[in-house]
Formats: sequence, structure tokens, C-alpha cells
Amino acid sequence: MNFEQKQKEDDLSLKEGTVLPEVSPEALPLTETEEIKELDLKSDAEIASFDEKADTVTPNVIGFGERLGFTSDEVTSRMESSGTNSALSGIKDSASGLYKSFKKIMAIGVLASMAGGIEAQTTNGERAHVEIEKNNPQRIAFESYDKYKKYVKTHREYNLVGESEFNKLKMEAELNYKDADDQRRWLAGVVHSPEYALKAKKFEGLSDEEIERRKGIAVSDNLRIQDQHHPLDKGVAGEYISYNSGTGRPELEGKYIISSDAHLMNEPVALHEGQHAITDDNKYMSRYAKKLYKKAYRSLSSDAKEDNEYFSNPTEMDARKRVLEYELEQKGIWKYEEKFTKKHLKKAIELMNQDKLSEGTTDFLKRIKLEKLPEIMNTIAGKREPAPQNTQQDV
Repeated sequence: MNFEQKQKEDDLSLKEGTVLPEVSPEALPLTETEEIKELDLKSDAEIASFDEKADTVTPNVIGFGERLGFTSDEVTSRMESSGTNSALSGIKDSASGLYKSFKKIMAIGVLASMAGGIEAQTTNGERAHVEIEKNNPQRIAFESYDKYKKYVKTHREYNLVGESEFNKLKMEAELNYKDADDQRRWLAGVVHSPEYALKAKKFEGLSDEEIERRKGIAVSDNLRIQDQHHPLDKGVAGEYISYNSGTGRPELEGKYIISSDAHLMNEPVALHEGQHAITDDNKYMSRYAKKLYKKAYRSLSSDAKEDNEYFSNPTEMDARKRVLEYELEQKGIWKYEEKFTKKHLKKAIELMNQDKLSEGTTDFLKRIKLEKLPEIMNTIAGKREPAPQNTQQDV
């Protein structure tokens, strides 16, 4: 399909009298021939990278783990659970996938966007890549033992472990951060998408300034892995510490902690807690969202009073809704940019009945009036006001 044919299919029109700015050739998209040539080169590089990594990375990781006292089976199991093996294999798949996934932004879309007529669109529902921050003090501390020693000294609970134990903690942290960063990146992509802004403005009443603030929160590195300085109660997979929560740890407000075993769980814990951060629990969720969640909730006869109080909490429903979106997209059922229909609902229920969804998502679907789910999925983005400034030392 050539450019002229695609331009006609898009049927994009400008208002009469619109003056398009001059655009240099560098600002226009590549021709199809140039794109394919560029993708050929990228594919060759990806395949070469796969061959190299498959031959060296996996054995090196296993060997390193054995020197730290882990068995080969333990390391292999952890790699499988964290997606390391599938990520290596996926390098080769991505080579051929490059041909299918690249965005073709039509010149008319670029020009119209620059003229303020309409927004430039991407085909295939591709979501823009969003860079997330990876700069929190705990993450940096695990770069070396010397940095870790300095990090420990900044905390009130001073308990320095030996270098051998540090190496084990470092491996655990890297597995957790890798898994959590994938979830954070997905959430940031959603919050930065045009569809998110549309829902937020149309149904939630967010201003442009508020939406930009949410984008900032989505990319901020507010994640912490459970350790002696970031404890979690026994059996708790994650926790978000809201502002002015009275925990006695103001330096942790606005942060969220996930279990050191999170990478072994079949649960997107970082995504769940990250969504709590977006709305600061219930504090800055819109009336619209709270009202709709309240109308949509249904209790189970087996639920105790405390269960009802927990699952009916709008912020818990909101976090589980976000995880449902993530899991449906991961399984190729639905994307955030699409309208959620009864067809998608039926497929979600099928996956739940087949035990192919996480426990949190299953809890959500069992306690929601299913006829309300399309309305929830298609309208709620959420609302957040400015969070109080945290003047405490970051930890």
C-alpha cells in the first residue's frame, strides 16, 4: 500500500483556510522502502544479539548464582519465573515482529498536528514508548557494595550485611526491579496515552495541568523492594504509603513497597501499588469514580465484614481494574486504546473460570456487577490533585 492510498483511507481533512507550516524533509516519515531497509538492519542486529546472549548470558547467570550458594535448578527456576529466559528467546521473535509493529505516521497527520488541526495518529493502536525513572536510592545502592554501605548508614535501622549476603540481596533486587519496571513502563504508557487524557477530561474533569502531574507520578521511581528499611507485614505482597498517613515514616509517603518475593508471584504487585500511587489511595479519586465503583460492587455471601470493607474500597477496586486491563492486554484480548465490549467481558470471564488470571483480578471480577464493567473500563481514568510536598529525605 503506497502513501497516497493510505492517505485516502485515513480520510483526514483540514478545515478550509488552514495554513500548514513548512516542514523540512527530515520531519517527514520514511518511505516504505526506506523503512523496510532500516528494519532489515535492525532485525539482523537483533538476531546477532540473540545468538550472543543465548550462548553467554544464561550460563553466566547460573554460574554466578552457584557461587552465591544457589543451586542450578534454583537459579533456572527464578529466571523462568521472572521472564529472563522468555526475554532472551523473545529477542529473536522481536526481529520478525519489527516488520509488523513499526508505526507509519502519515505526513498529513504530522502536518495537521503541527497546524493544531488534529492530533497525529499512529496505526495498529501502538502506544508511545515512555521512559520511566530508575534512580531511587535503594536501586542505586545495589549497584555496588560500597554504595550499599553508604545507603545503610542513612537509615535509622543500621544493620550492615556482609558482601556475600549483599550479592544475594543484589540478585533478588535485580529480579524484582526487572519485573516491576515492566509493569511500571506499561502503566506509564497508559497514563501518557491520548485515550487516557480523553477519559480523564470527559468523564473525570481533569485539567491539562492535573493530567501532566499524573504523568509525572507514573514515571517517577517511587518503588521500593522489601528490606530491613522497608518492611512489610507477614503475608502482605505490597503496600502503598499515602501522604499524611500517620505511619511515623513521612520519608516513605508517596512510595510503595513490594515483597522481595514479588518476582515469584503470579501477581503484578508493582502495577497494583503503582495505581494506588496515581490516586494517592482514595484521597484524590473523583466522585464519579467512587460513585460508579460503589454502584458496581457486589459482595459475596462468603465474605466476612472486613473482606467486604476491603474489597469494596474504591482504591482497591481501581487498582484491580488496572491489573485486569494489563492482563487482558498481555494475553492479546484487549488494549487500553480499544472500547471494552461484551465480547471482551465474555473472554475475561472465560479466562477467570480457567484460572488464567491473577488472584487480584479474579477477586475483582467476582465482586463486580458484570453489566457495569464496560462502563467502568470505558470511562474511569481517575483524578488526582497536587500531593503535599515531601521535604523528608528520600529512602
